[in-house]
Amino acid sequence: MAKRQFLTLIIAFGVCILFFVMNGYESAERPIHKKIILSQKETVIDETQFVFKPMIEQSGELRTLKILCEITSYMNPEVLKLNYEAQTMIEINEEFILPKSWKVMDQTNYKVIGQLIFDIKNDVSLSQFILRIFTFSDHEVIWN
Repeated sequence: MAKRQFLTLIIAFGVCILFFVMNGYESAERPIHKKIILSQKETVIDETQFVFKPMIEQSGELRTLKILCEITSYMNPEVLKLNYEAQTMIEINEEFILPKSWKVMDQTNYKVIGQLIFDIKNDVSLSQFILRIFTFSDHEVIWN
């Protein structure tokens, strides 16, 4: 009886050690995923309301700036049809970065919600940046 309990205890202890070792290896292989939500900015450009909600995502060596854009216009609906991948850029420390993509998430006759995605180098500081928008006139939105 004592041998059976001792053998059961050894097997349970071995399973626990195996479980902790396997979980330790998995967590070391996963990239660190971090999200930083920045302040929201609102502005009116060409009789159109723009709301920008930026977020920085870092996953391992890849860092991405995603800006959710809510664009509302009753007076100038042509602004809603623009391709903002070609109409925007960001400026960081006098360096210009074009968006990787513009994804439209929702669209009505008077509103479009989309996301601009920028790939950012890890050595570039995002403490201050400027979003430049080229609609029918040129505008900038500053985060600092």
